[in-house]
Amino acid sequence: MEISQEWLAFEKDVLGKRPLTTGTVEEVRQAYRTISETLEGQYAALGEEWGVRDHKEVTSSGLAIRIYTPTGDPKRGEYPVGVFAHGGGHVVGGAWKSSFEDRMCRYIAHNAQVVIAQVDFRLGPEYPAPAQVEDCVEAYKWGNPEKYFSIGSSLGGGAAVAVTLKLLDENLGDSVKGIVALAPALLHPWNVPEEYKGIFKAYEEAWKGAPMQDGESMVVFYGK
Repeated sequence: MEISQEWLAFEKDVLGKRPLTTGTVEEVRQAYRTISETLEGQYAALGEEWGVRDHKEVTSSGLAIRIYTPTGDPKRGEYPVGVFAHGGGHVVGGAWKSSFEDRMCRYIAHNAQVVIAQVDFRLGPEYPAPAQVEDCVEAYKWGNPEKYFSIGSSLGGGAAVAVTLKLLDENLGDSVKGIVALAPALLHPWNVPEEYKGIFKAYEEAWKGAPMQDGESMVVFYGK
């Protein structure tokens, strides 16, 4: 397992240890909260002075969505809108529970000059898949999907792709203006086609002790 020197220095000098999200669901959630709070303390808060404001919207079903809007241009209605599915294995995180997802959404909104609508979808195992994708599809249909694109990170990147496939199944593919899948989790390690197993080594090489999420914890997130 190869780890960059920059990350190793960050672990040593800033975190003081290697961050891991393993164990039971509650242990994983507590580790995730600790990592998020630690990282949040390393950076200054990003508010409207950085060029992005955020507010909460709620759909008719009660689904909460955190909206990030660039403040530099008053023509908000003309911005493309990215419906964002956060990472966390569909088990942890949330639109108001992750400092690094919050920072990512602000960064994208500011630098790409788009509105980001982060979906506060239901989490497993209390709400098994595909509840998370269903919530993101609902968010996609909320508002004006003619200006929307699907975006997500990690397992949320997989959800962004799944949202698009779901909309295609419903003959709504024309409403998808694009997909942005950031480091997406798209393939369960047990389902790798035979011809690709020789090069699909990430889970094997990072099975135990990799920073943040190792192969073992990813399989737990996938539901074994």
